[in-house]
Amino acid sequence: YRVVATHGSAVKEREIEVSAGEQTEVTFNLDTGYARCHATLTEGGAPIQKDVYWEVYRTETNLEGRRKRIAYSYEPRTLLRLSAGRYHLRVKHGDAAATRDVEITAGKLSQMSIALNAGYVRLSAIMADGKSPVQKDVYWNVYNIETDLEGRRRQIAYSYDAAALLTLSAGRYYVVGRYGGAEQSGEVAVLPGELVELMIEFQQ
Repeated sequence: YRVVATHGSAVKEREIEVSAGEQTEVTFNLDTGYARCHATLTEGGAPIQKDVYWEVYRTETNLEGRRKRIAYSYEPRTLLRLSAGRYHLRVKHGDAAATRDVEITAGKLSQMSIALNAGYVRLSAIMADGKSPVQKDVYWNVYNIETDLEGRRRQIAYSYDAAALLTLSAGRYYVVGRYGGAEQSGEVAVLPGELVELMIEFQQ
């Protein structure tokens, strides 16, 4: 028989032989270590309390450069249980993400704080005639400010909320708002740990 023992995401397997009429005892050493993790917008900042997604990968990559995911969590402050070894940890909050290679030691608890170097941007739109706010049917696209050799920008985020609140890594972005057949664009600089606003004006 093959017996598999798990504790959290720590796994050990062993083949055993069972004899008729006898009791077989098997002891597994899972070599489990623990990591208590939280994410912040900036170094030394307060822990983010919601909408945090964690992924744990093996550090080795396959021929296509991809890593095998072995664990994930939606808890803002998560406790990972892993076999001793090195792992690639990824955390995401909104459209901002950060990664870190971590070392897990058997029998020990590590405290990990990962800074996303991110901020918030609030997008809104008004009509040119009367400056009335647009409250629905606005579609937003957020792109890298840089263009490739073909003049195209890479999309970073999108939203169907007329008044959208997005989390983005610090940097400059090119924003396009669409309302019916109208389209307007603008640029915004996202700062670590801060809220910035961009308002776009649609012509009637």
